[in-house]
Amino acid sequence: MKSQGNRDSSPETHTGIEREIRIDSIRRLIRISWYFLILFIGAERTLTYFLLQAPKTVLLVLKICALLLNVWAAMIAFPLRRRSIPTIDQVISILALMIALIVTLQISNFKSADLYQEAGSWIFVSSSAFCATFVDLNFVGRILKFTLSYSLISALLGNVAFSPDSRLINFGFTGRLLGFFGHPNVTAFAAILLLLLCFKLRLHFVWIILSAAILFLTASFTGLLAIGIGCVVAILARILPGKITIIIGLCIVAAIPVTPFLTNNNVHTLSDLRVFSYRVEIWRWCFQQLHLSGFHSIPNIFASNLQSQSIFWTHAHNQALMDLLTGGIYKSFLTLLLLFSFLYACIKKNSGVGSSFSLIMWSTLAVSSISEVPLYMDKIDARALLLSIFLVCILSSARNEVTVRDSYRGTHG
Repeated sequence: MKSQGNRDSSPETHTGIEREIRIDSIRRLIRISWYFLILFIGAERTLTYFLLQAPKTVLLVLKICALLLNVWAAMIAFPLRRRSIPTIDQVISILALMIALIVTLQISNFKSADLYQEAGSWIFVSSSAFCATFVDLNFVGRILKFTLSYSLISALLGNVAFSPDSRLINFGFTGRLLGFFGHPNVTAFAAILLLLLCFKLRLHFVWIILSAAILFLTASFTGLLAIGIGCVVAILARILPGKITIIIGLCIVAAIPVTPFLTNNNVHTLSDLRVFSYRVEIWRWCFQQLHLSGFHSIPNIFASNLQSQSIFWTHAHNQALMDLLTGGIYKSFLTLLLLFSFLYACIKKNSGVGSSFSLIMWSTLAVSSISEVPLYMDKIDARALLLSIFLVCILSSARNEVTVRDSYRGTHG
């Protein structure tokens, strides 16, 4: 009995107990943080649907509180970095922090609090990446279930829930579903994540139907093309060596900045400008701004030109171009490096079926970056939450240690 007591009070035992307490605290803070952010985003979105004025200042303060809770979780996790947090998680977190720093340093107008929200979003993502190892994928599944259920229910509100578009007019809809995430393509990406998790977590068949319904209502050709390419990449990864997968991934990342340059040189007629739903026209306008800026950041370039009605688009429809315009060459380089780090994490941390689903997730995000801006977060909003969900999906391995530990407790506790 005495030896048993000595064994229980050994330094290793105390270290293990302290680690368990830290992990429980991390998970609790992340849950509260994400739930709060969902609550405040949902409140803002609901008020918008009912054409009511949302208290933006109050909601922004509450979102910052949710952000601070996420940062608090990362600070608790920091002492565990050597033994419990994989190096790739730490690298991704540092890259996200560097982007936040660049955004902060390049803010020129200190009168508007909105200008700080992009930096805050990247800090939220950085904290989520640092703690991703300890987040249960079932929790992520519940988050996606709620947000996409909200999106589907919002369709019952009619026109206010859809962005004007003629793609679904033959089916009786006046536009494309905005959903909880506020943009059809972003909502489509969330639906793709839930669809993949349905197979990975063996969720009920009803969630597969819901995901498919959301994809249909968003009419996201970008999302369908991206997940199709993702499936091809995942299949190739199963039959080809890992180095070939890295090369394929690098080609996809390289296509993000290269594609607009190639199309810019081949546009001569009005019909050419209609390629990618006028994206080529948008890219040409962005190239003109790049020549004017000398590849330095131009704060609020899209907002200012949209207000003057000289353009009708709110972003560059290409991640590399968007980063060049809003953050300069350093931000663009870091974003592409971050995407490659995501790919490395998919290959490094997963194997078998888990790797296939992670690669599809990554490919969907990377391919979307060619014609959309999934990594641009100008507000502390649903995009920051969705990118954090994506990170947990690829950084939490197929045998997440926290999930395994909880399963053991459920069996033997």
